[in-house]
Amino acid sequence: MTSLGAVRTALKGRLEVISGLRVYDLWPEQVNVPCAIIMPPESGQFAEHQLTFTGDLSRYSLEILVLVQFGTLRSAQTEADALLSATSTGSIHGALDADRTLGGVVHYVNVLPLREYGTIPANGLEYFGAVVPVEVWAG
Repeated sequence: MTSLGAVRTALKGRLEVISGLRVYDLWPEQVNVPCAIIMPPESGQFAEHQLTFTGDLSRYSLEILVLVQFGTLRSAQTEADALLSATSTGSIHGALDADRTLGGVVHYVNVLPLREYGTIPANGLEYFGAVVPVEVWAG
């Protein structure tokens, strides 16, 4: 079975194709923006295993926290919107759409509706961004 660590590493590798975006598969000691931090949700279930009779399928519900510099609200929204676009090749959604199997590591990754768009605290500072939930099916 594909481990949680392997799924996060594969997501990181896929998102690193976005020019200028720093991608973390573990919470960084220091946040350098613009960035994407891959993590389980703060609460609730995030992993289900043995979803078939043969026990060879897992479903991971993860979040990609997208953060940009909060200079002015207008500039922050413009930068965040580019990363959150559904159609841009330089966006989270676009990068994942280009390879739904994350290089063959997983069966499928699905981007779910965005949430928490706005001011987000991280490591004692405030940034602008959003949460991009993803559902990953892996064997």
